[in-house]
Amino acid sequence: MSEDRIESSGIPRESSAGSTETVVSRVGGMETRGPMKEMQDTHKVLHPFGGRNDRSFFAVYDGHGRKEPSQIAAETFHTVFLDGLEHGLSPQHALTRAFAETNRRIDAAVPAGGGTTAVVAYLEGNRLIVGNVGDSRIIIDRSGSVERLTTDHRNEKSELIRSLGDNDAGEGVSHEPELREFQLGRGDRRLIIACDGLWDHVGDPEAVRLTTRLEHPKLASEILMREAQRRGSRDDITVLVVDFDPRALKT
Repeated sequence: MSEDRIESSGIPRESSAGSTETVVSRVGGMETRGPMKEMQDTHKVLHPFGGRNDRSFFAVYDGHGRKEPSQIAAETFHTVFLDGLEHGLSPQHALTRAFAETNRRIDAAVPAGGGTTAVVAYLEGNRLIVGNVGDSRIIIDRSGSVERLTTDHRNEKSELIRSLGDNDAGEGVSHEPELREFQLGRGDRRLIIACDGLWDHVGDPEAVRLTTRLEHPKLASEILMREAQRRGSRDDITVLVVDFDPRALKT
């Protein structure tokens, strides 16, 4: 089993006239491979994003069946999304396009099947847009209380399964994302973005309770990973923790 830290970093705040400020202060994370021979999780941390200090992009991709689908997602999604933004698409339209194109490239490259979840968070100023297919999840710590920002899409008989890839599963799979938009405000402290290797063992309120007193996101992500392992998780685990700067959240 191998473990890697996803190094945290701060973003300089600009105070000159006409400049924009990021709401993100620090980012940290941890990832660990389960008992499988290959790591099937990937992630992406981009801040600033697209050369703009007020934009950030974060994603976790949890592959299943093989490693290639999540690797393709990590290489493809943000580039297609940014291209859409730069061509004037709304963030929601650009995200929908990125989900569709990433799915197309996975299907083309991995015809034998296999797929990946995808959960993404895009910040532009204090505007937060999240999107997902599958059961990777985003929650927000709001001064010690918790809100789940995404809906888990699992293999349930009563609903369509959502993922990228899985072209061998027939009509029961959709790559259409579920998108939601939020305005961040005073008291919004941090995002926790993770795959089901965490969430199958640590509930949303527990994740906030375990980390609310921890100032550094890298330590918070490690505590969550260790707790999931202690409770029996043998899956790949990827956890990203994104801290907000309270000075930038004025409303």
